[in-house]
Amino acid sequence: MKKVYSLDNKLKLYSTLALGVMSAGALNAQIVYHDVNPDVTVDGVSGTASRDSLQIDINADGVDDFQLQVRIYGTTPVNSQANMNAYAVGAETLASLVSYTSLGYAMSIPAGTLIGSASAWNANIQAVMASLFGTTNYGTIGDGADHYLGIKFNDNASALHYGWIRVGGINTNGTTVTIKDWAYQTIADSAIAAGDMGPGAGVTTEPAVESNIFSFNQKVFVNFTAPIQGTVKIYSALGELVYTDRIEGIRKEISVADLSSGIYMIQVETAGQNFTKKVKL
Repeated sequence: MKKVYSLDNKLKLYSTLALGVMSAGALNAQIVYHDVNPDVTVDGVSGTASRDSLQIDINADGVDDFQLQVRIYGTTPVNSQANMNAYAVGAETLASLVSYTSLGYAMSIPAGTLIGSASAWNANIQAVMASLFGTTNYGTIGDGADHYLGIKFNDNASALHYGWIRVGGINTNGTTVTIKDWAYQTIADSAIAAGDMGPGAGVTTEPAVESNIFSFNQKVFVNFTAPIQGTVKIYSALGELVYTDRIEGIRKEISVADLSSGIYMIQVETAGQNFTKKVKL
């Protein structure tokens, strides 16, 4: 992933970031998760006629698939926008089309929603997350919260893959946006759920019950394919137990607003089997 500044017609390579990769476990080995650590913010200064962008190579094949971009136009009036642009042929972000056939408003995909061939793809090149033109704001996710973006892209063999990118901190004018992490489905033409990182290391389960554990918007979601009874625990990266409670049924939603950002281990213990998953808050 490369960050490129374009100021006064000068292009400067900022850096190539080393991304933390959590490899998927046996249950869902087809999902590859990338943690942008630390998170990277792309921003611009109103009135400076600047452009800041970040190229994203989703599957690390040497081809940049998307461009996270903040653009500031002129000084009077100040026009600005934060975009997720398709950077390679076949790449696209889920968006609702506006008056231009190649431009749309990036859609916030609810956690757990499948992203795949049945999704509403519109062949857009530029997905606007938030913008200001004149005195009017456009876009639907300029609220500062975390949002999942649905994406698709082609690999070097022209096979189609689906994935998600998590962004946050977008203001209403589209002058700043932070990228946090992403994941993609390595099996061509297979769907992926928004927020699914794949099982973490040490996951053990019986075929009759499978787990889907992930975090979103200061909450941890624990889902199972069949009812269970047990205990859910959350450990910090240092091994400190920061949460424990009972879980009964197929779903539990945990508020983690009081926890600091970072990597945590979610552990569910039952009488017959245990589930463990790393998540990023």
